[in-house]
Amino acid sequence: MTKVRSRLWRKNRNTNLGVGCMGVDLNRNFDINWSTASSSIPCLDNYHGRGPFSEPEASAIKSIFDQYIDRIGLFLDIHSFGSMILYAYGNGVLPPNALMIHLLGVRMAESIDAVKMSWNPNYIVGNSAMVLYDDSGTASDYAQSIGVPYSYAYELPGYRFGIGGFGFFVDPAFIEQAGFETWEGIKTGARFIRDNFTKSKQSLS
Repeated sequence: MTKVRSRLWRKNRNTNLGVGCMGVDLNRNFDINWSTASSSIPCLDNYHGRGPFSEPEASAIKSIFDQYIDRIGLFLDIHSFGSMILYAYGNGVLPPNALMIHLLGVRMAESIDAVKMSWNPNYIVGNSAMVLYDDSGTASDYAQSIGVPYSYAYELPGYRFGIGGFGFFVDPAFIEQAGFETWEGIKTGARFIRDNFTKSKQSLS
């Protein structure tokens, strides 16, 4: 589909919508402020679906949360592009532990910035609505709302070379580098949770 018909396709392939269009934006299908900053029109890219968790992919992630929520200290939702680490909530309201979320986000960003390509900008860290735009029904917001202490959306870099950009069309030559530097940020987050997970849960209870 994305190779031969629509390179920037972002929805799933649900064909049971009762209209001539296909797919639901899965990152607008979670039960957190659902439908408040997304589209009810099935043909649009940010169509949120018929209801929260109407899609099997989003429902499957919910099932994992339901089963393992007491063991989850960090949730990362990887997107592109923009060199950003974003956190809840998509309506601009901050969670009670927003300062701690921000500080860990900065630490992860610094780990990425230390190994990134020199022509790429440093990562921006902040609330998704304040840094990017309002959104609703996202996986990272949902994770935060049900008690995951640290939940983020990564926006990967677009590799610009200083003379224009690839944006979503990252040259295959840079895929390995993107994975390498992103992994540095993930490791920093994982190590923090390893050392502070119990304390993080207690601060939210």
